[in-house]
Amino acid sequence: MKFNKSYIWAKLTHCKYPRGPLIPPKPTDSTIWKRICSVNHQGFSLTSTNSSGGIIWQPTKDGKFSFSSAYDEVRQCQPSTFSVIHTWNKQQHMKVKLFQWKQLNNLLPLPKNLIKLQISTLPSLCRFCRKDSALSSHIFYHCPIISPIWHYFMGLFHINRPNFLCSPRQIYFSWWLEVRGTTLMDTFKINLPGIISWHIWKHYAEYNWDSSWHTFKPDRVIQQIKHFTQDWSWNLRIRNINNQCDMLKEENFIHPNFSFFAGKVKLIKWLKPKILSNLTLMQLTNPADQEHELSFETTWDISS
Repeated sequence: MKFNKSYIWAKLTHCKYPRGPLIPPKPTDSTIWKRICSVNHQGFSLTSTNSSGGIIWQPTKDGKFSFSSAYDEVRQCQPSTFSVIHTWNKQQHMKVKLFQWKQLNNLLPLPKNLIKLQISTLPSLCRFCRKDSALSSHIFYHCPIISPIWHYFMGLFHINRPNFLCSPRQIYFSWWLEVRGTTLMDTFKINLPGIISWHIWKHYAEYNWDSSWHTFKPDRVIQQIKHFTQDWSWNLRIRNINNQCDMLKEENFIHPNFSFFAGKVKLIKWLKPKILSNLTLMQLTNPADQEHELSFETTWDISS
């Protein structure tokens, strides 16, 4: 962390606030000065000086200041929970991550939330079965049109199906608690429930805003999920492959050639070619002719 009083911003700050940050702010001071004074004490507690008198920023390993490290020190951070770790894992698709975060925090635009925001005043029916109310637990699991989708995938991955009235969070936990390692099967158990819920939500939004109503087919949604997992797993290039991939190949969760191509990407260093001028190329093709042509072209007749 280095300070230089010759910077334009430093000169402006010293001219505008000549009292120094150790003096407590007044009620009439600007908001910027009050913020400087509020973080000044915490900033001094995170710094130290070396033998040469330089200032060292303690939160970073190299001792240099960074805004990200300062933000981590100031913000009110909490320990990562089990659901946060599995929701924001690096292998999940970014759109599915955002959807899972909204779903687990009850931020989806469902009728119950729209009533709280006074956007809608009447309860709505489920767009799939047209019978029960459009609650989150009903839309994503307990609807008689949606439950066969979950039963199909839970049966393939040997996930215990809860019989009681459960929430989407409990559905996720029933998958996540079955993870035993870092194999490809465990990767699917972590990410597949979010992919299934995301596809269900896309169809629900389509039926909710599209006037052309058509019959919902669970088999078509299952095939769409499998096509998505093929592209998703192909981009992951997971290297922990075992015999459990046979089931994933047979059910078309992954590409048939997944085990052949996964982990076999070879990086080749690009060598910059030598740049040759036109004159050099002409000499390399036929040096004798080029020398004659050059001597002919450079001959000047000054007698005239």
